[in-house]
Amino acid sequence: MMAFCSFAVSYLLALKLGVFAPVTLKGRIWTPPRALTCDQGYAFSTQVSFCAAEIDRGCAEQPSGVRRIAAGAHSEQSPDRRMFYSAAASNAPIAAFPEARSDDLSCASLQSDIGSRRPICYGADPKGLRDSTAAFSEMFAKMGSRGGTVFIGNDIYYVGDLTIPANVNLECGQPYADPGVIHRSGILSNPYGWAGQIRTRAGTTITGSNGGRIAKCLIIHENLPLPATSAATAAAVKTAFADTAISIDAASFELDHVAVFGYETALRSTNSGGRNISNRIRVIHSLFDNSNGLNIGSSGDPSEIVGNHFFPFLTMLGSAASADQRSGTAISLSNQDTSTQISGNLAFGYESCIVITAGSSIDVSHNRCENFAGRGIIGLALNGQYLRASHNVILGFLTAALLDATGNPIGNDTNTLDHNTIIAATTCINLKAGYGIITGNIVQSCVTGLKIESAATGGIISANRFVSTTTPLSSDSLARLPAFKFDLNDGLAP
Repeated sequence: MMAFCSFAVSYLLALKLGVFAPVTLKGRIWTPPRALTCDQGYAFSTQVSFCAAEIDRGCAEQPSGVRRIAAGAHSEQSPDRRMFYSAAASNAPIAAFPEARSDDLSCASLQSDIGSRRPICYGADPKGLRDSTAAFSEMFAKMGSRGGTVFIGNDIYYVGDLTIPANVNLECGQPYADPGVIHRSGILSNPYGWAGQIRTRAGTTITGSNGGRIAKCLIIHENLPLPATSAATAAAVKTAFADTAISIDAASFELDHVAVFGYETALRSTNSGGRNISNRIRVIHSLFDNSNGLNIGSSGDPSEIVGNHFFPFLTMLGSAASADQRSGTAISLSNQDTSTQISGNLAFGYESCIVITAGSSIDVSHNRCENFAGRGIIGLALNGQYLRASHNVILGFLTAALLDATGNPIGNDTNTLDHNTIIAATTCINLKAGYGIITGNIVQSCVTGLKIESAATGGIISANRFVSTTTPLSSDSLARLPAFKFDLNDGLAP
């Protein structure tokens, strides 16, 4: 009621000032005087509400080049029509709209009032039928250096190369579907059926800037031949994976409850300024189905990768089909240090699960890395110093856990593998180089339980349990045991 009263005062004042011509009001609903033919993909509705908090879409004719709109609506410009948002329209275009003639009713003013930005006000197509890159770029330019939130809502936007400026958030209407039912919930037959989607043109990428964020959006490549209902169609979908969805250089950026599907790489973060430049990446509670998931480069600041799913959502047929294999790495970090956290993630079907190169002080805990038996190459690879992997489950790789201090950043060679469950690997634990602390792990159904290579300098091997393992300790490892504290291991006798 308060919203309607507020509108009534504004409306009467606008009439007095001659802002727009009077129209016939029927309570909170007005009926436009005439109907128009809307663009392909849109239907009609003859009623519009000014008083709803939520907005849907409609369209109406406006003179070319005019961007001003009436109170309570948001517009999209096309050569001779606009899209208008309204609660009563319910995703349906509306009839003629009274033309506003006051700068006070411009999109910029209206957006400021509702505390967000809407691409539709700059000519973006909310059904994704036309390229909206220019509209987004214009909107970002108007926002300026202060940044702000762009509300995508339930719309679909089709874009090419797009740079999200510093301190700008893109936020969609709702988060992804339950990951437990996602491949059965319509994504196969209707990949654009979710609320809030950004489809990217082939050969392009979204570039993130410092302080930016994308939340609750589905980001999906345009060239996916969905649905994948057979081994052949699933293979075609997998072959179509291309490009990088999100690219970041020397910037802190966040993905929060997003889904990224159909790319060669979901997110690639580099740092042209070198290791000591801040490059903090935060990826939380998101879904990924791509050849590679996250590829995060040099940084002296901690990143956070927590609670994500890397899974063949688009092609999962319930069997060990080759189309469900992903050829790359779910999570890859290089030259990363200072307490980076990788925790609570699930990766299934990727050739490599978690790979850390030249890292320092990184915690890898409570993750699940899984592949079809013998299909995966490396479950968990720790290369660097002060790296710790604990309470992870690693299943179905040629090498389940690799500890390697070669090339560590500042000379210390200690890495830790403790309290993990490692199952069904050709080699469960491989200490390749450096000082290794290997304690409290359960190793089961492996060909070789533990392999110690010549570059290993020593360490602690204690309180591990080896079950149903063909060769608990490789024969070439025996000569290296004097350099280790070796005790209390069940099923691992030297």
